[in-house]
Amino acid sequence: MLEEQTNENVSGSAGPLRDLLWDNSKHFTSESELRALLAAYHEEFGDRALYIGGRTPGAEEAQLLKQRLSLQSIARLLRLSAEEIPSVQPSIEPPIWRHSANSVQVAQNIYLIQTLCHKELPFTPDDIRILLRCFQFIYTPVSKAIPIARELKPLLQQPGVLAHCRTEIEALLHLTIDTLDKPDMFNYPLADFRQFYLMLRDVLSGHWQHFSYPLLPDRWGASILDELASLAPTERDPWLTILNICAQTKGKTPPDNWLAQAQPLIEAVGTEHFTPTLRRWISFFSDNKDGYMDEKNSDILRALIWLCKGNSDRGLAATLGDAAIEGYRKLSGAGPRCPKVGNAVVFTLVTMPGKDAISQLERVRRNVKQPSFQAKIGSALDSVAQRENMSRTDLEELMLPTFDLQDGQVQIALGEWTVQLSAGGRNIEQRWLDANGQPHTTLPVAVKRAHKEEIKTIKRLTDDMENMISSLRNRLEHMFLHERCWSLDDWRERYLDHPLVSVLARRLIWQINVGEQIWRGIWQQGQLVNAQSQPLELPTQSEVTLWHPLMSSSQEARSWQRWLEEQQVTQPFKQAHREVYPLTEAEQATRYYSRRFAGHILRQHQLNALARARDWRFSLHSNYSGSIHDDPASMEIPSLGIRAELTFSNIEEWDEEIPRYILTDQVRFPLPHAQPLPLDEIPAIVFSEVMRDVDLFVSVTSAGTDLQGNDTTGPIEVYWQAYNHCALTPQAAERRQILARLIPRLTIAERCTLEDRFLIVRGNLHTYRIHLISGNIFMEPGDTYLCIVFDAKLRAKQEERFFLPFDGDPLFSLILSKAFLLAEDSKITDPSILSQLQRG
Repeated sequence: MLEEQTNENVSGSAGPLRDLLWDNSKHFTSESELRALLAAYHEEFGDRALYIGGRTPGAEEAQLLKQRLSLQSIARLLRLSAEEIPSVQPSIEPPIWRHSANSVQVAQNIYLIQTLCHKELPFTPDDIRILLRCFQFIYTPVSKAIPIARELKPLLQQPGVLAHCRTEIEALLHLTIDTLDKPDMFNYPLADFRQFYLMLRDVLSGHWQHFSYPLLPDRWGASILDELASLAPTERDPWLTILNICAQTKGKTPPDNWLAQAQPLIEAVGTEHFTPTLRRWISFFSDNKDGYMDEKNSDILRALIWLCKGNSDRGLAATLGDAAIEGYRKLSGAGPRCPKVGNAVVFTLVTMPGKDAISQLERVRRNVKQPSFQAKIGSALDSVAQRENMSRTDLEELMLPTFDLQDGQVQIALGEWTVQLSAGGRNIEQRWLDANGQPHTTLPVAVKRAHKEEIKTIKRLTDDMENMISSLRNRLEHMFLHERCWSLDDWRERYLDHPLVSVLARRLIWQINVGEQIWRGIWQQGQLVNAQSQPLELPTQSEVTLWHPLMSSSQEARSWQRWLEEQQVTQPFKQAHREVYPLTEAEQATRYYSRRFAGHILRQHQLNALARARDWRFSLHSNYSGSIHDDPASMEIPSLGIRAELTFSNIEEWDEEIPRYILTDQVRFPLPHAQPLPLDEIPAIVFSEVMRDVDLFVSVTSAGTDLQGNDTTGPIEVYWQAYNHCALTPQAAERRQILARLIPRLTIAERCTLEDRFLIVRGNLHTYRIHLISGNIFMEPGDTYLCIVFDAKLRAKQEERFFLPFDGDPLFSLILSKAFLLAEDSKITDPSILSQLQRG
């Protein structure tokens, strides 16, 4: 090719395009001249690629075109080039997914448009429409369209052009969405596609027609822009100024001079408008569960959060807590959605006075699973505790919110209506009262329409109360691992008389000590009573701690169990009925480790979720990440300076990258750079609680409880059969004893009996054996497995038929729910269950 070009030059021709451009008789103002010029352009390049040896062959020719042609002629030439594309490459279905290349002529046309297109060219609206439309006829159109559409953006924003080209812009938007859905098929940077998508949305929205702004119109930004567009310019301009300075600041924490610059702008908006508006804007982020947030918008949101520094509004603290949880939320198959938002919230909550901000920090810590984020929040809480000159534990207890509860209830006016929120069980009970005080299950539609924001605030408050009660329940139960005690006055203030904490504390048993004297009591009818319901008079110098069954004889523990059952008191978690795990002879013999729960096949993914919920650290094991024995589940016990570990081994038959099942091995308490701590040196309550957690892991995640385990083969089937006929564990033995006392009080008592490790239920069609460890059902005769899956509504309906003296044992509730259903098996209508009953 180079040799041919040299020969052509020697013969006096510079090439078809150059010869034509150097012809002074041509003015290139008519369509025929421009078509001839376009044909010479294609003839100049022939079938050559656009890039040869790092050089762009058309660069010099493009420069000649710019010099020789007027702006009007260039605009007309580009339109002709765009019009030519559909005739050369008329049909591509769909245009984006085919891997074939564009024809050489089409590639040359695209290059010409990309090189010469400029916003100063005198395009007509129809010229622009033709330019945009041509991308519907090429392969991988979005990457080719991005530079051209960006150049034309000022023209696209003109009302007349936008109206004329809307269809083509929308088509290009949909092509961009398709591209974003399959990013692996393209080499173009994904961030550029996302920015281009937002630019097109921006153009189509028409926000620019009213004002300029730094936001990109993703779902979060568009919600704010819609709100700003509805404001008068005098109301909107101060907010635009705030958004502009938010777009300018960078860094992990806000500079002091930037905060000083922002203060008069906040005052210009007015504090009465600033806080509720910021709450709405921040909630747009947490309410929309999108993917990654655009970098520019995330910087603006982070700065808006910083502007909440020092604010004492309770609702704002809750909104910030939501934003942090959403920012730290791990996206499926990716990382956290927007950690800079979570980090900004943590920084800001530390600066906010009062109890609400601290409780939100604790709530965020409880909801975040990544260790690095938990550590950051923990450091923030430590800094607050240091600032307040108290321990971290005292801080968490003293800074708990009250939610304005009185006797576990709070009432909120809503026009002529009132909502009553009652805290008692796991959920907040909500009742609507009309003007006459009559209760209703729902609000009239007219009231809902008139009070949308107030109802949203009430829902937010309800969620906050439920989240806080759940967090408190977990913290109280974990006190068994720590030797925590209070003076009588401190205990009353922080627990017994606290408007929120008392909802749980008054249903728990407490131990009170003065020297050698010991009392144990629970709250009943305005006073503390013992297991015989006798009032307790306590000395003011008493110390109080949370009672554990190992602090008493088994006889006294049984007395408390009977008291709860007779008084119909439901404890927030198992306390009186708590399983205990004393050291066995085998464990005394091995001394440094326990194999009490070794050899169980656990479902790894379920174990991962449960372990984290119980404050254990565990990472999904991969067969390509080293030995699983070196990667145990662990829990720190700071009060003793030790760590509990549960080790695992692989099941040889499973060679998946991340195995579904793993095998339990040892429980041990290692010390840094030393052999494990002897088991007999572990405090009895701590050892029992660790073993109880391990028993819980086995009972909940064991392959033996898998509803479909009966249909497996190999080692899982063998294990499933053995597990569903094995002897009772301590947890199941305790479950059996409780059932023995509860069954006589049930309406189905005459149909139920306990035999060894099964609850026997006599139905009208069959007799059923419910295993007390797994909860699985076997029909007689023939020992046929019966699979029953409860949906949430059916299970809740069954649970209303019986009382339990504790929360937190879902398997116990499931066993009783199944018993009630099977006792009336002739009334079952579920086709999946009926088919099994007929076969059985």
